[in-house]
Amino acid sequence: MLVIALILGAVFFVHRRRKQRGHKETRPVLPDTLEETETIKTRRPILIRTFRRTLLQLHRDSDLLFRAEFQDLQKLSARLPHGEKPVDELPYVNVDGKLHSDSETMDVFKANYIQGYNSVREYIAAQSPMPSTVPDFWRMVWEHKCKVIVMLSDHTKGVKGKEKSYWPKNLDESVEYGGVVVKTTNVSLFNKYTMRKFQISMGSDTRQLTHFSLQGWTDAKADLTVDDVVGFVQIVRQEATLTNSWPFVIHCSAGVGHTGTFITLDYFTQYVDKHSLDENMDVFSYVMKMRENCPGMVQMETQYIFIFDALMAVIQKKMTEEQEGLYERIEESEEGRNHIAPLEETPHYYSIM
Repeated sequence: MLVIALILGAVFFVHRRRKQRGHKETRPVLPDTLEETETIKTRRPILIRTFRRTLLQLHRDSDLLFRAEFQDLQKLSARLPHGEKPVDELPYVNVDGKLHSDSETMDVFKANYIQGYNSVREYIAAQSPMPSTVPDFWRMVWEHKCKVIVMLSDHTKGVKGKEKSYWPKNLDESVEYGGVVVKTTNVSLFNKYTMRKFQISMGSDTRQLTHFSLQGWTDAKADLTVDDVVGFVQIVRQEATLTNSWPFVIHCSAGVGHTGTFITLDYFTQYVDKHSLDENMDVFSYVMKMRENCPGMVQMETQYIFIFDALMAVIQKKMTEEQEGLYERIEESEEGRNHIAPLEETPHYYSIM
């Protein structure tokens, strides 16, 4: 009996140890190794003409392929050498050689150059300025001769109910921020956005600046449709082209989520407009390129999906316009063929017998 008891005790002990080891194996796995991330495709070209077909595939099974693609972005981004010199040598945007001005709070104002369609430094992706960094923000705008600012976060109330406005509240009021005098000269309220005109000056030098703010673009609610955002992007692009303005400043709260989404849409809206439907576009690669200079650009999976849905609207418009143009050319050609010129009057010859 003693032998049997010892055997049963040993079996119980071994079973318990195995169970404990099995329980440990359920802990979260370690991050992917370098070898695993090296197998992830960094280029995901999509033929513009068949973009809709690819989009439908990505949306299948509750966006399963979208989720996998965004996870690949996250894995590759985790391997980027953040904190070091960016691979394409686009540095942080310094203001007077520094990134903060308040030594007591040490609030840091960060901004990064982002390559665009027209220039290697077409955009400045920035955080929303805090009260202590507003002077840095305006000095950056002045030093880089920016003529357009795009604000993608609500300006009424910020964190803990603090005001997020960084411009004079009243029309024709002038306020100095870090040596830059800002004056609001005009405010135009549109259905989905607000456009302000500022006069900024330092000493005797004065410049004009346009400020766009888009309200209601949040991930928690759908106050804005795809068409609303696409239309806003195109309006800002018209202003930037008219003033030949780059870099121009884009910011939301953290300067990465909606900022990255806007920049990607602006880039590919121009790309689609200037390229044939039989050429490729690569959203995945462009987002990775942005992240090399500014970590976290296009921060959320929902923002990544929104980019594709919005670009589908841009591509569909181009396809419709090209098809309408084709129909017009066919109709003109048919009208040309159906139009029979009158026969010239021919003389009658009579024979005299």
